[in-house]
Amino acid sequence: MVYPMISETDISPKGADALMDYFIMEWIAIKAKQPPLHENVLVFFGGNDMEAVQIKALGESWDGRRRAWYPGGQDYENATHWMPLPPAPPKTPPP
Repeated sequence: MVYPMISETDISPKGADALMDYFIMEWIAIKAKQPPLHENVLVFFGGNDMEAVQIKALGESWDGRRRAWYPGGQDYENATHWMPLPPAPPKTPPP
């Protein structure tokens, strides 16, 4: 997914509230929808008395039989939710 770049002049007078409305971030259950392959996303790992949010990409083994989160090769089944990464902050010219 490609996010549009915005500049400070694109933000309405409502400021941060308008910006948050523009980029609504919601967790997506992996059972409902899988993230695109090889694209970095936020991943929620839960269970076994440990919870973590990490930036990972979903990859497949060479034969397509196994999926895992990279880097690190964590088991696909250990993650419960994901969401796209937010867009990069606007670039500001140096002072």
